[in-house]
Amino acid sequence: IKEARLLTLMLHEPDINKKALNKITSPVFVIAGENDVIKKEHTEMLAKELRNSKLKIYTNASHYVPFEVADELNRDVIDFLKN
Repeated sequence: IKEARLLTLMLHEPDINKKALNKITSPVFVIAGENDVIKKEHTEMLAKELRNSKLKIYTNASHYVPFEVADELNRDVIDFLKN
């Protein structure tokens, strides 16, 4: 059951209303790994629809970006927050 739920999540999420995303005006840092379980198209759509977002897809990383490239992510988050 757990695997079926994960597969459904990977194939159909994010199930997000684009108009609702367009209403978010706060800065958002969207991150993913190049080998993420979330489809790259979904991550890119999310970043595109969030009007004030920055997107970074981390090389040689999966969905576990904070563990796999912690130093790079930390630098990027600090830079994002400063700007």
